[in-house]
Formats: sequence, C-alpha cells, structure tokens
Amino acid sequence: MKVVTADEMRAIDGRAQEEFGVRADDLMSEAGRAVAREIIERYQPCPVTVVCGGGNNAGDGFVVARALSEFGFTVWAALLSDPSKLRGSASRAFDALSGVGVPVVGPADLPAHLAESVLAVDAILGTGVRGPARGVMAEAITAVNECPAEVVSIDIPSGLRELGPGEDPGPVVEAGVTVTIGLPRWPCSPCRDGSSPAR
Repeated sequence: MKVVTADEMRAIDGRAQEEFGVRADDLMSEAGRAVAREIIERYQPCPVTVVCGGGNNAGDGFVVARALSEFGFTVWAALLSDPSKLRGSASRAFDALSGVGVPVVGPADLPAHLAESVLAVDAILGTGVRGPARGVMAEAITAVNECPAEVVSIDIPSGLRELGPGEDPGPVVEAGVTVTIGLPRWPCSPCRDGSSPAR
C-alpha cells in the first residue's frame, strides 16, 4: 500500500485537475460521497453532527451531510466559520446543502448537538493546516474528543500534521475511523482505543 504525505496528495489532486481536466467540484463531491458510503455501510441511520471548519475539508463535510440526510440520518452541520468566507467548491457545496434543508448551526451550539449525536463527523481541518489548531477550531476539536459520539474523520484527523523539532502538536481529533481520500496519509493517528485507523 502506498502512503503519501499531505504535500504529495495535494500534488496528485493538482495534477488531476490540471492535466486530466477533473473539476475541483467533482473531486470534492466524490470525496464526500465516499465518506458517506463508508458511514452508511458501518452505521444504521442515527443522529449525526458534521463539524465543518472553513476550507475544502469543510466542503467535503457538507457533501457528507447532504448524502447522509438522503439516506435517513438525522443530520446537523456545525459550521465553525463565517459562511460568507467560504470559497470555491466549499462555497458551492454549502449552497447545495442549504438547498436540501439540513440545519446549519454555529460553534456555540456544537456541544449540545454533539451530546445528542450517535456519530460525529470531523471535517474541521484538512491536510493544508499549518501550526497547531487555535481558537474556535481548537475548541471544536476538544468538544469532539470529549463528546460520547463515535468519531469519523475525513481524510485525516483534524489537527494532525507533520511536526518540526520541538513543535507544539496542539489538539488533535481522536478518531475511531478515518476515511482517507485517494491514498493513506503520513503521519497516521491512533484511535481512541489506541488501535490504528480502520482506513
């Protein structure tokens, strides 16, 4: 099995768009639906909170939320950033989600919805993160780790990244399942029980 770094995966995605004409929206849609398929295979319809940051990982989360709602899951999307600051594919995925009536809540409502959820989907931070999570993103990671719901991370657990010598890792989501998109990433994160991610 080939394992890639975040930078290598970004280069692969860039090549798919530039050399083969794959649209960014299509990449995001396929990524989100792949995560949704994995969830549907593993879990019965249940209450789910999809926790979305503000970048492309959030866009993947919007696609997941929309797909799960179509399969009978009770879904809330918790958006941690200002929706007016969403760009490109993520903005269009958010508009599509809003069009199907999935409730979107803000950071203040996140702990209450996590407490009501059987499943939490981590779409907070992706592979482009630089430095430790801070502010509302760090607070959301802590809330996810402290909630009773099972946690599925999209692509990579939020906050996980390659560290320089002596660098503060900051908070990292403790995922029960990580659904990688394309190829597995390095570094990997242990699950809550200390085992390796399922995918």
